[in-house]
Amino acid sequence: MQQKQEKARILVVSLCGLPAAGKSQVAASLCDLIHASTSCGMKCTHVRFDDYEHLAIADAGGTFDPANWHAARQHAFAAVREAAKGNDEHSVIILVDDVLHLSGMRRHVLRVAESVGAAHAQLCITCDASVRHDRNQKRSGLHRVPDETLSRLEASWEDPATTTFAFDRKTVRLDTTEAQADDVAAQAWSELQSRWGGAAIHPDELARRRVLAGQASNAKSFAHQADVTTRAMLGAVVQRVDSRLRGEVARHLNEARRRVLESANRVYSVCCPDADEAWAVALSFADECDEQTKRRLQPGEGEPDTQ
Repeated sequence: MQQKQEKARILVVSLCGLPAAGKSQVAASLCDLIHASTSCGMKCTHVRFDDYEHLAIADAGGTFDPANWHAARQHAFAAVREAAKGNDEHSVIILVDDVLHLSGMRRHVLRVAESVGAAHAQLCITCDASVRHDRNQKRSGLHRVPDETLSRLEASWEDPATTTFAFDRKTVRLDTTEAQADDVAAQAWSELQSRWGGAAIHPDELARRRVLAGQASNAKSFAHQADVTTRAMLGAVVQRVDSRLRGEVARHLNEARRRVLESANRVYSVCCPDADEAWAVALSFADECDEQTKRRLQPGEGEPDTQ
């Protein structure tokens, strides 16, 4: 039976969705709700990638530069890692607020969660296209996404519901077309509480753990088989020797059997036994059994009774 994984102290939430879907409003309402509804000092940090990207554009004199955009995103991820630091007992929720229109971008957030020992959940904020476009038109300055950029993001959007990635298939979709941000935040908080599990684990680490578990299972299985086999060997030898000597032979072989099994267990505790090692265990005890059989045969079995 698989042991239930302990709940992680940190939860990283990917908050994805096309521009003007309502991500930032939901994130702000969610932080307010968490801080107001928890009495245990739970911390909620909202990392809004637009803030870092807008700052980079402003520093570049109002023009977009790909290198600055990448650097801004690195600063945002650094803020996510910084929010995960600390040794206190308070739980931490980090909301990663970004379009994340590609599966690879969402997967990168998952990898960051794994690197800080956090659990991971994903929320996709959606709404009708006409509503999104209307909201975007009402924005000003850098908050208004150019129509060309908006169309490009819509065309390249990789919906979590249609990808083959397991983490994408677990995405919770929340629609803001008619609902208020506070109501969507309440729904989001309910979903996050039920999905907040153990720390996310990188697939390579999962594979390594499965290999180790398989090796341990193999070792345990062979140790059991060695125990059963040597016990049967001992019983067969005892039945063949002179009845007057059975007690002595049984004591001798039990001691030899104990040494063989202890040696085998030491080997199997550090590595997975192969066929050669398995044969070595069986043969070492078989040799001892043969020796005792030759020396202690019952009268009339192969060798004359010398008593």
